[in-house]
Amino acid sequence: MKLKAFPAIKNIVLCSIVLNIILFILYLSGILEKLSRQLTLVIEIQPVSKIYFSIFILLSLIVPLIYKISIKLNEQNIKILNSYLLFLLAQIVTEVSFILILDKGVAVIVGLLFSVVRLFHIVSSLKLIRLNKSFSILMKSILILWTINIVQILANRIIPLLGLT
Repeated sequence: MKLKAFPAIKNIVLCSIVLNIILFILYLSGILEKLSRQLTLVIEIQPVSKIYFSIFILLSLIVPLIYKISIKLNEQNIKILNSYLLFLLAQIVTEVSFILILDKGVAVIVGLLFSVVRLFHIVSSLKLIRLNKSFSILMKSILILWTINIVQILANRIIPLLGLT
């Protein structure tokens, strides 16, 4: 049975390339630089706790990696987890690359874009294939984690940027 639910590796790579092209176009237009500078000011005024990032990295990267190494998974679950981890790696590379070009504010934009796309990937995998119970719990936990991240970005970065607080 072919895995159709979660994007194949080539689709993850293609999606990452498309997001990077969009970001690069925004960079060339000057929009990304302006947003990044404004978001950097928001970050300096309202920093998120350093513990948030440590916990987030642990739960979004380390736990899935440990799970992958320690639990025997079927082929479908391996593809789902590999796609998730590859997309996360693409996000990290994109964030670091754009931070080096601009500043830390750009990580908010990159993080929001990749997080929204990631939610669609995870939801599609949960809807279309049967997962073993522990893997289903892992993926649902990751879904909740990234949803919290999006809410946190909107509440602590985008709304203040818009001057709504």
